[in-house]
Amino acid sequence: MAKNLFRVKEINLYIQGLLADDALLQNIWIEGEISNFKCHSSGHWYFTLKGEEAALKCIVFRQWTKGVFFLPEDGMEVRVRGSIAVYERDGQYILYGEEVTAIGTSNQYAQFCALREQLYQEGLFDESRKKPLPVYPKKIAVVTSVDGAAWHDMQKIFAQKIPAEIMLLPCSVQGINSESSIVQAITMAGKRSDIDVLIVSRGGGSKEDLAVFNTEGVTRAVSESSLPVISAVGHEIDYTLVDLAADVRVPTPTAAANIVLPDKAVVRQQLWSMKNRLIAVMADSVTSQYEHLQGLTRGCSIHTLLAQQRLILQRSLRRLLLHMETVKEEKQMQFQKQAMRLSLSDPMQILAKGYGIASKQLYGVPVKSISGIAAKESLYLQMIDGVIHCKVEQVALADAVAVLQQKGKE
Repeated sequence: MAKNLFRVKEINLYIQGLLADDALLQNIWIEGEISNFKCHSSGHWYFTLKGEEAALKCIVFRQWTKGVFFLPEDGMEVRVRGSIAVYERDGQYILYGEEVTAIGTSNQYAQFCALREQLYQEGLFDESRKKPLPVYPKKIAVVTSVDGAAWHDMQKIFAQKIPAEIMLLPCSVQGINSESSIVQAITMAGKRSDIDVLIVSRGGGSKEDLAVFNTEGVTRAVSESSLPVISAVGHEIDYTLVDLAADVRVPTPTAAANIVLPDKAVVRQQLWSMKNRLIAVMADSVTSQYEHLQGLTRGCSIHTLLAQQRLILQRSLRRLLLHMETVKEEKQMQFQKQAMRLSLSDPMQILAKGYGIASKQLYGVPVKSISGIAAKESLYLQMIDGVIHCKVEQVALADAVAVLQQKGKE
């Protein structure tokens, strides 16, 4: 057994002791730019001090924040006095601050504020520019990363909604080329006449991760889009220029999927409620006509007049019943169409026809093209009554299938 064997907690405590004994790391001033600032409900401040290609986690406990006469915010240049210690649970060294003084505002934050003011003055954030969302969109385009958690989370929500075509416009949402990638996707969606609403989305991240959604190019593309645009960037606490320019801002990607389409159960309940209200209106109409006839009968003793009124009532009843039948058939047809649309969205109906869904992982993302499949690679083929685990022997393009079939006959 190794002589120098420690448990994780023991080594963290040992390192903590080394840092505590180093006078250079006690009561020191460190200068940097505030990023990811959070004021906890307890009153403690949590943020990161950024320098050139380096960062340091910082905590200022509530008893020390009372001596700071300003509220820090992202982009501020500050000096923090404190001591370096190890956070035992995570094994991470942290600056525990006791004093914070402001130096100024970083160039990056100043540029952000200037751009926000410029676009505001140009009217890009005006409420008068906001377009309403369609109640029942037939086709929805989503601008986001194909590999991001946002897209996968939205797909789960869309499965619970009424049928609609969901179109992914993949793009890069972080990095050097992300601005041009997002602008291109938004522009492409605006040129299509079959898209009813556009969702611009990204999962949560740091301020740096969301920086592309504060760029002028992406903000202008969202504001100038001919489509109603829903911004679903980051978490609820995150706010970007794209949020201000979009027609509707929601806190998360899943919230966007929830707001853009109604639930199947809700629509079904609305249809039943409409049917019940219609039946009640028709019943009231029949009752009113009957009571009117009864009143005429009581007020007149002439048999001829009574017969005339009876004839009028019979005609009214026939017209009413005919109208009721027509309305009933129309509502039944609408209901059947909705039911058929719901049925067509069920993948099990497709599997029942003899089709299969291929994926690289069990119940994973469906494989839509042979470009991502290699020979000898394992695939899972989902059928109506189970899953086949198979291995790819050969991959051929569509126009090469006939050649392969001919060789098989020979």
